[in-house]
Amino acid sequence: MEAIEAVSIRLGGVTQRWRFDRMATVCHPESGRITAAFAGVAKHYAVAVDVCPPRRGNRKGVVEKSNHAAAQRWWRTVTDDTTIEQAQASLDRLCVKLDGRRRRRDGQATTVGALADAEPLRSLPTGSYPAELTEHRIVTPQALVSWRGNQYSVPPGWPGHGDRHPPPGL
Repeated sequence: MEAIEAVSIRLGGVTQRWRFDRMATVCHPESGRITAAFAGVAKHYAVAVDVCPPRRGNRKGVVEKSNHAAAQRWWRTVTDDTTIEQAQASLDRLCVKLDGRRRRRDGQATTVGALADAEPLRSLPTGSYPAELTEHRIVTPQALVSWRGNQYSVPPGWPGHGDRHPPPGL
């Protein structure tokens, strides 16, 4: 959800429909029915969810090939000393280049950018989706817990324990 939120904010809105592979975080893979947890997400963003049909390589393959281009062709050009901002700017330039390529849709020549312009984004909800994150962490001897590059203090008596296993007597 965090990634969907970040992309939606960066794009400045949401589409009317989202398409997903048959991943367990979105649907029950065997039936393709949306999970109750993800139905709440879709309702929050007011989007319809389309799940790729099983064994339909032409639908899934197009998305996979786009991901392959980004992962294999572009990512390999990013050097070790590139900052996140520089990498994002480089990826943005690639996307603009790819969006300008001519394609045929319904017999007419068009570009991805033109198709995107024809389907404007709807505004984002006023607040983020209310999600609760849970991660198992071990408390250090200094009563600190590391999470996403930061360290947070916890009450005394917790060193060596995880968040699901409180010390005896607490």
